[in-house]
Parts: sequence; structure tokens; C-alpha cells
Amino acid sequence: MLTERAVVSARASPGHVLAPLRLADAEATALLRAGDLVDVLAADPQAEQAYVAGRGVRVVTVPAPAEPGAGADPAGALVLVE
Repeated sequence: MLTERAVVSARASPGHVLAPLRLADAEATALLRAGDLVDVLAADPQAEQAYVAGRGVRVVTVPAPAEPGAGADPAGALVLVE
């Protein structure tokens, strides 16, 4: 879960913006850490195509791990990126 405190305490570099990014696979957030640089892919399942939406995007915050036995959110996980 992305908390209000995490969002308020996050700061973008000059000339950049912070944006929420929903990951289809909530369990993939276990691989991410704040400060990681990632390439963002966007996919259109109906067209069966994907494209690079951003390169070298900085991860600002990641959600806290889910409580044991809670299961993953079927909507995916929300990460804050710059």
C-alpha cells in the first residue's frame, strides 16, 4: 500500500514529476527498491503489443509487503516513479 506519508515525503528532481505506476504483477514489487532505475513497458493485451514508455525511470517508493496470508491485490501494485 502506498501511504500518504510516502507520497508527501517523496520529492521529484528539478524538472521531473512523480507519477503512480500500477504493476500488473503485484509480486514483482518484491524485486524493486527505492532508487532503482527501470525501463517501463506498456502493454495492450487486445493488440498483443508492448512498447517502451520510459527508460531509466527512477523508483521513488514501493508498497510495504502484504501481510502473510493476505494474498496479492488482483488489480496489481502501485509504485511511485519519477
